Amino acid sequence: MNDFEILKTLFEEHHRQLAAKRQKIHSISERTLALLMVIAGWLIVTEKSLTGGLHWIIIGAVAIIAGTACFTIYNNNRAYHDVARVVRKINVALDLFEPNKYLSNESLYPEAWKKFGEKSKLKGFLPHCVMIIAAAAFCIIVAILKAK
Repeated sequence: MNDFEILKTLFEEHHRQLAAKRQKIHSISERTLALLMVIAGWLIVTEKSLTGGLHWIIIGAVAIIAGTACFTIYNNNRAYHDVARVVRKINVALDLFEPNKYLSNESLYPEAWKKFGEKSKLKGFLPHCVMIIAAAAFCIIVAILKAK
């Protein structure tokens, strides 16, 4: 295998990894939000008050679910950015940013793409966790209001 074939193979594999990480982050977020909405819906439609320590159990479970989801999303987002930095290095090694290499008078990739993987890791993590924390807070508020 020559250098170009190795870079091409790595390029394809790392792009698959990026897609898988992104999909995993979205899947965790969607499933967690769905679960929290089911819990909130159940709390809202339940006509009886939550007696004893049941509301504390629900609050604890919701906090654990939300915390675990955000932690997992953070780790997957960090791994995504690690792979993205490798993809950027492969793109540079393949001269995809060099003008006149593949196209006349321009580079194949725009200059802005050289920063792929450098942006804040919170950018991919924060929106998902804000939604999860908001849904968890809603569940907790409903559980507190339903307590006797």
